[in-house]
Amino acid sequence: METVTSTDGTVIAYERTGSGPAVVLVAGALCDRHAHDPLAALLSEHFTVYNYDRRGRGDSGDNGSLDDPMDRAARQEFDDLAAVVRAAGGRACLFGASSGAILAWRAAAHGVPAAGVALWEPPYGRTEEESRAHLDYYADIRELIAEGRKDDALARFVRMTGAPEEAMPQLRREPWWPRMAEIAPTLRYDACALGDGLLHPGEFADLTVPVLLMEGEETMEVLHHAADHVREAVPGVRHVLIKGQNHEFEADALAPILVEFFRTAS
Repeated sequence: METVTSTDGTVIAYERTGSGPAVVLVAGALCDRHAHDPLAALLSEHFTVYNYDRRGRGDSGDNGSLDDPMDRAARQEFDDLAAVVRAAGGRACLFGASSGAILAWRAAAHGVPAAGVALWEPPYGRTEEESRAHLDYYADIRELIAEGRKDDALARFVRMTGAPEEAMPQLRREPWWPRMAEIAPTLRYDACALGDGLLHPGEFADLTVPVLLMEGEETMEVLHHAADHVREAVPGVRHVLIKGQNHEFEADALAPILVEFFRTAS
């Protein structure tokens, strides 16, 4: 494990493996860097892979505040990613999963030096109703986190992703629940990365690096709609539909596609 220091003094932990052009992996909600260990192992056969803990997760610190507005919290994570890219030599290809995909893409659009950006199922909304639901969710989890109710914050996230209320008692008894609840305070960062929950194409108008959008054939319908929206709204995005995959992708299904894309982009 190595560390870098972000703009606000937050220490960001990462692991570096392999050799070759730099690739940085950006995890999604409730994931530390180890969620990407299988993918890092495959990509490190071709690249130098930087697999980092987003702030508040794993071995990384967090100097942010619940009082930070959404845009400031998002910029803090852009700065964290920029610090990792500097450690990687000043420019890197980026892979982000789910909310991490939105973070990586937006960070590149806001000046983090990227050679290419690969997105796995970014969960953008498409309507004002979806935006209101996202902002309501953010307000709820922020309040729950402020009250120290990590279990309830996790439950709010799980319900937001589609779990029915009647399933919650059993889910709270699952062996993975306590581990996820410990990471639940970082859910606010995922919400902030999404902003108002909607895709704003103008944000990416000046981004000239190649962008790859990937989705699983068996993923949730709402994520298929989100992928269609990205393809329609942002010209030039390359799209790949991967058979047999859902939102919890298998590393060996994505790795060959990412290797080809990153080799071309590097």
